[in-house]
Amino acid sequence: KKKVVRLQITTQDILIYLKDSSGVANTPISHKDLLGSNWKLLQKKQANKKGSNTVHQYNLHYYFVKKSWFGCGEAEEKQRSHKEVHLYVYNCDEAVLDSWNTLLYRIIHHEFPQTISTSSPSSSSSPNSVGLLNHPQLFSAIPQRCFLVFVNPVSGKRKAFKVWKKTVEPMLKQANIKVEVIVTEYAFHAKEYIANPDNSLSQYHCILTVGGDGILYEVINGAMLRPDAETIMHQVPIVPIPGGTGNGLSRSILYTIKEDPSPVNAVFNVVKGKSFPFDLSRIETMKDGKTHYAFLMLSWGLISDIDIHSETLRFLGEMRLYVYAVYFILQRRIYRGKLRMKLLPETTITDSDITSKVSINKLIPSDIVQEDNWVLLDGEFVLCCILQASHLTKSMHFGPGIRLNDGAFTVYVAQAVSRLQMINILLSGDSGGHIYSRSIRVFQCSEYELEPLTANGVYSLDGEVVEYGPVRGRVLPSAARVRLMDA
Repeated sequence: KKKVVRLQITTQDILIYLKDSSGVANTPISHKDLLGSNWKLLQKKQANKKGSNTVHQYNLHYYFVKKSWFGCGEAEEKQRSHKEVHLYVYNCDEAVLDSWNTLLYRIIHHEFPQTISTSSPSSSSSPNSVGLLNHPQLFSAIPQRCFLVFVNPVSGKRKAFKVWKKTVEPMLKQANIKVEVIVTEYAFHAKEYIANPDNSLSQYHCILTVGGDGILYEVINGAMLRPDAETIMHQVPIVPIPGGTGNGLSRSILYTIKEDPSPVNAVFNVVKGKSFPFDLSRIETMKDGKTHYAFLMLSWGLISDIDIHSETLRFLGEMRLYVYAVYFILQRRIYRGKLRMKLLPETTITDSDITSKVSINKLIPSDIVQEDNWVLLDGEFVLCCILQASHLTKSMHFGPGIRLNDGAFTVYVAQAVSRLQMINILLSGDSGGHIYSRSIRVFQCSEYELEPLTANGVYSLDGEVVEYGPVRGRVLPSAARVRLMDA
């Protein structure tokens, strides 16, 4: 067996010096991979027993990137895999072990950027006696982080509760984060709880949703009903953990930091990340006079038909979308309507998934331009998709180049297209290649008004059904917060 004889903590990594019969060698653990540390008491010293010791187990939890391979030797996904280092510490005061937790927390989160080297914790009651540099701020109290977690057990394939128990809860415990969990019991349970002003939210460092985009939609719309909505939305990040079908915002967040989509990677980002602004939108449905707040998209036509009507096949997960895509492409439904947009200045879309830059709002035809940068599209529509995030689902990169806080709607419109062109749009939409299609028109705007003239239709707002009829939307720049690691 190998024995830990020394630890060295630097600004880049932790070096673990292991001794065996061949000598001493070091193993580095990068701070970028370290999630947290904790300890537990294994054995308490018995006063009347000779040779008895107090023994603690000190644990380092880290998550290495592990590649899974597919096809002809090409990497398919990069998922993080959990590893642990256990240090068995004898006759050590627990205050010393707490000081190690404090030290590691500050270095992991870049709160103390100096190189520190020390031996392992020893039997002493003073943190400084273990060789740590004498910096008062190093050991100043760290507020106990507390997360509020909503779990939707019926989301998608009904795997969200399993994701919570097997992944989310253990990882938060490893990071020394206190949690209060609410497993939703009925529709709009999360919205009702969040909207209730008697339920204080200011004590939470983050709100997590485990499920699909629906539970996140509930939490955001509930928070916006509170009298302290502006304060909460700017102080408490709201972050989704994928456990449903679509998981569009979770995928978009992980794509931003170049992490592959998975619950493990999502929780790792939440624990390690910092507060980061993202846009919402205010959506008004004119028929019923209601106001909704969205973060992902409003779709009308082909995309909304697929999204909403496929709900009967939720047990298939994301596969349900492909099944219904075939059905609605064969039907080739046409919708008449009017779309007015307040265009933003000309811009260029760039993204690692697309091969060349694409200009937006350039050379707008004069016959659709109106005053004050408003333009009007009318006639027949096959699809209209108004996006605020890069991904609609785990695998559908329909909004290449969209950033979480770019202050814009990116609008995709397809009007006179054939069934073959519809197939090409959806297939290339997985990689973002549809942006090059001549069948698609792309705009960026800050406001829009959509008036459907076809009686039978459906809207999908972040995957939820809202009143069909005239609707208008406006971007709310940086209206909420998520958490993001450095890419």
